[in-house]
Amino acid sequence: MSRGGENLQDGKKDINEHSRTVAKVSRVTIIANTALALLKAAAGIIGHSSAMLADAAHTFSDLFASVAVLIGVYISDHVRSNNKERFRNKIEGTISVLLSLLLIYLAVEIGAGGAVTIISGAYKNVEAPTLLPLAAALVSIVTKEALYKYSIKNAQRADSVVLRAIAWHNRTDALVTVGSLVGILGARFGYLIFDPAASIVISFLVMKAAFEIFADAVRTLKNSR
Repeated sequence: MSRGGENLQDGKKDINEHSRTVAKVSRVTIIANTALALLKAAAGIIGHSSAMLADAAHTFSDLFASVAVLIGVYISDHVRSNNKERFRNKIEGTISVLLSLLLIYLAVEIGAGGAVTIISGAYKNVEAPTLLPLAAALVSIVTKEALYKYSIKNAQRADSVVLRAIAWHNRTDALVTVGSLVGILGARFGYLIFDPAASIVISFLVMKAAFEIFADAVRTLKNSR
């Protein structure tokens, strides 16, 4: 086989390995986020915590993000292109842009909901959160930090912008849950305003992560031209 043929084969192997890594991380993240999102939603409803419900919404966005990434991997693997790596980068960059826009939307919704609750004084008429949201928060923080480390390790190995986006989704979700934990604890000690206030803090953390992912994705799209 000629040197050119060998290089072509090596390139195909690298692309296939990249796709397998992205798909593997996405599947693990989908399973974990499905379980966590359902746990948080149930804990928020049963345990009377708006912060935990906001947290659950963010985790659902992580779930949809991972599903979108899997779809992107499938498309890039099954569409013919003269430059598979460039095409893959375009797919990853486009998906990351969409994920960042989804996060921005969620951040606005979460922040606005918390602000309305505080301004209207509605937080004074709600029950203090139970211990269930606290337990769910602790489980989520540990799980999400583990997912972050797993995702970022694979992102660095595969040099994948979309895996970096997934990793920071996981890290952001862990930080979001820390905010939820503080809000829930405050509300349990009688400071009911802490719960909606935590939702506002969470929205700013989500917004910051969204803009970082967006900037990274735009750079990837520019480099893939």
